[in-house]
Amino acid sequence: MFSQKMTLHRLVTPVSCALCMGLATSAQAQFPGQGGVSPALQALGSFLSVGGYFYTSSATRSAAGASKFYSEASFFDPPAKLFGFEVAGGLQLVSADDHFLPFAGGYGLSMYGAAVRFSTPSIGHRLVLSLTAGMYGTQFSTKTGINATVFSPSVALEVSYPLVRFVTLTAGYRVAPTIDHLNTDGFIVGVKLF
Repeated sequence: MFSQKMTLHRLVTPVSCALCMGLATSAQAQFPGQGGVSPALQALGSFLSVGGYFYTSSATRSAAGASKFYSEASFFDPPAKLFGFEVAGGLQLVSADDHFLPFAGGYGLSMYGAAVRFSTPSIGHRLVLSLTAGMYGTQFSTKTGINATVFSPSVALEVSYPLVRFVTLTAGYRVAPTIDHLNTDGFIVGVKLF
């Protein structure tokens, strides 16, 4: 039974990810990308960004592993201004698992859902503070045999610093659902492209 679920997960996940990415990039084709970058190039850059996810719960670290590769792809509409903040929303894909390429399987956390991001304006080489909240379909699997899918909220607080025009250093904390008595909250550290 467990191997059938893992086989189905390996088949469905890349297909659904490709469909979501295609829909999101085609829906945003009429909007210019961030800093003059096309939405398709932003999508590619988000999947090739390097990051780490570190569970804060010792029980979760024992069951799923200490550290994971982290990837986050956000297909958001262009931000609107609201009381000095930028507000954007859309589809967000989050992956924290054993493989560098996102949604490639292994033990870890995969989240797909609608999200909204509030952030300070990105002006030159200044820190950007952002709060992202959304409702996600969350898949969580561990080496101890847990393989669960839930629909739940998640919130991430991040600080970003642009190193050069298309490379940004990020750090943050994600509050994620507790699944089968395992807390999946964790620290985020990474380098994003575009």
